[in-house]
Amino acid sequence: MRRVPLLLILLLLSRAAFAHNPQVSTISIIQHQDKKWSVFVTAPLYTCQLAIAANFPKSKTDSLDVYATQNMISALVKNNLIINGDKNIKLTNTKIQVAHETTIYFDIDDTIKITEVDFKAFSKLSDHFTLLKLVPQKSIETSYILNSDNGYIYTANKNVSKFGFYKLNKYFEIVSGIGARYTLIAGAAFLFFYVLFKRKLFYKKIQGVNAKNSDFIREFLYSITTILIFGLIIINVMGNPNIRAYTKIYDEINERGWLYYFAAFPVMIMIHDTYFYWTHRLMHHKKLFNLFHLVHHKSTNPSPWAAYAFHPLEAIVENGIFLVFAFSFPLHKSHIPIFFLLSIIYNIYGHLGWELYPKGFNKTLIGKWVNTSVCHNQHHKYFKGNYGLYFLFWDRTMGTLRDDYDLAFEEVKNR
Repeated sequence: MRRVPLLLILLLLSRAAFAHNPQVSTISIIQHQDKKWSVFVTAPLYTCQLAIAANFPKSKTDSLDVYATQNMISALVKNNLIINGDKNIKLTNTKIQVAHETTIYFDIDDTIKITEVDFKAFSKLSDHFTLLKLVPQKSIETSYILNSDNGYIYTANKNVSKFGFYKLNKYFEIVSGIGARYTLIAGAAFLFFYVLFKRKLFYKKIQGVNAKNSDFIREFLYSITTILIFGLIIINVMGNPNIRAYTKIYDEINERGWLYYFAAFPVMIMIHDTYFYWTHRLMHHKKLFNLFHLVHHKSTNPSPWAAYAFHPLEAIVENGIFLVFAFSFPLHKSHIPIFFLLSIIYNIYGHLGWELYPKGFNKTLIGKWVNTSVCHNQHHKYFKGNYGLYFLFWDRTMGTLRDDYDLAFEEVKNR
C-alpha cells in the first residue's frame, strides 16, 4: 500500500511530461539592400486561434471562414507590433498563408534603424515563446526570446549583451541569487559552529580536530568559481532562445495545478539523489578522480564552505542536474530555485562537521535510509564509501555504505 501514493505521483508526472509541448512562434525582421525591412511572423494555426480568442474575446474562432481568419490573424499581428515605440508605423504589402504552420508577411515602408521591438500578439498565452530574429543588412543577426520576463520587448544594447544570446545583466542576477543564498546559509552555519560556539560545542565535533584557516579560504574561493559556472550553464539555457523554447519549464502554476506542483518536489529529490550517487561514484574512478574530484576531497575535515568547493569540471557535472530537470519533465519556473535552496541547506548540513540528527536516528525505520552529516563526513575522511546525497538507498543497495557507519554515528551522539 505504501507504493500506491508514489505510483500515483509518478503516473501524474509522466502523463504531464508527455503532454508538455511548448508552442513557439517566430518573428523575423530582415533588412534589404535598399535599407527597408520585411517582417515574417510564423506560428502554428492553433496558436493563432488561441491568441485571437484571447485578444478578441467576442470572436467565435470555430465559425470563422478562411478569409475572416486571415483578417483576424493580420489584425492580431499588426495591432501588437510596435517598432521604436511607434504604434502607427506604416506596414504594406501584407500577405498571409493560413496552414498548419501559418505565416504572415509584410513590409515596413521606411528606412529606419530598429532599436526596439515590442510584440505582444501571443503574450496572453501560457506555455508559449516568441523568438525574435533581427537581421540588419550590414550587421550581426540578433536572436532574442520575447516573454513575460522582458515584457515582450527587445531593446538594442540593453537586453542583449555582446556575448551572444544571453543577457549579461541577467547572468549577474542569477549569480548574485545563488551566491547570496549560499553565503547566507553557509555563513550562518559557519558563524554559529566555527566562531560563536566553537569551544562550547567542540566536544561534539564529528572529527575532534579543527581544520586550518587556509582550508576555509580554499573552500570559499572554489565555491565562488562553482557559483560562476552554475550561472553560466543556467543563463546559456534560459537566456538562449534557441534552447529555452524547448525546455519543459512553464510559467503559470494553473497550467498543471497545485497537486502536480507539490508532487514534483519529491520526484526531483529522488532524481537528484540518483544522479548524484552515480556521477559521484564515476568521479571516484581512478582515471577521473584527480581531474574532477580531488579538489573537493582536499577537505578531509569539511566545513560548510566545502559544500560548493568543486573543481570547475566537477562543478559542470554537479550542475548537470539542472539540465536533467529542465528537459526531462514539466517544472514551474519556481520549482528549480526552491529545490536548489532546499538542496544547498542539506548539502551544507552534510559538510557541517557536527551531527544534528538525534541519538539513535540512524537505526530508526526512516533514519536508516537518510544520509547524515556523520555519513558524509566519513566519506571525506576515508575517501571510500557513503556516496549518497539525501538518502542511503543506493549505498545500501549497492553495498557501498561503510560497515563502521552505525558505530561512528553512535560514538558521536554518545559524547
